[in-house]
Formats: sequence, structure tokens, C-alpha cells
Amino acid sequence: MNSVLIVDDDVDACQVLEKAFSSAGIRTVIKHDGRAALQHVLNEMPDAVVLDILLPEMDGWGFLQVVRSYLRISTLPVVVVTGLPTTSLAEQATNLGVKGMFRKGEYKLKDLIDTIKALIISRK
Repeated sequence: MNSVLIVDDDVDACQVLEKAFSSAGIRTVIKHDGRAALQHVLNEMPDAVVLDILLPEMDGWGFLQVVRSYLRISTLPVVVVTGLPTTSLAEQATNLGVKGMFRKGEYKLKDLIDTIKALIISRK
């Protein structure tokens, strides 16, 4: 079964995403900080990651920088979902290989799920 790692410190947002991905047949794992997410990725590679930027312990950018530095996980598809303005983050996101960006409260769950499904299919 395909899997997505959701990394967000907002418990309510995680529950909404978990329900949506589960309904789409995608197994989810949730981590609430960047360090725990990194540990998970190093031990059990998900098919994709949905990542918030503002996180405790290690923020989303720090997580991405470390992921991109490890050869075996450097191509892991990551989609950012953040409350920050996505236009101001676009350059940094592109430089770190982000495959999509969504602003919290301004996107449709179907669009996020479709993006993740397409990324998973392209990896197979």
C-alpha cells in the first residue's frame, strides 16, 4: 500500500489529512516535528511527504536540507502545505526540490491528494 508521511504540528490539520488520504487508499504516518519526521524517513521510506514549514525541533527547511543531503532519500517527493505565503517561499522550495506548494485554508483536499498520487505513480 502506498504511504505518505504527514509532518505538521497542528493536530487538527493532521487528522483532516489522515482521513482524506485514508479515504483515497493511501496509508499515512504522522509526525509533529522535523526531527521525528527525519528519523522516520531514515528508518522507513514513505512514498511521499506532506510537510509544514513552521515546526518545532527542526523546521521544514531544515528537514528538507537533511533529506536532500542523503543520497538514498534525496529524491523523496515532498509537497509543502503551509500557512505562510507560498509566493515568498517559492524560490527556496524550488531549490530544495519541493514538488508542490499549497497554502493552508486556500486549497482543495482533492488537489493535494491528486498531486501526491501523481508523485507516487511517477516513482513506481
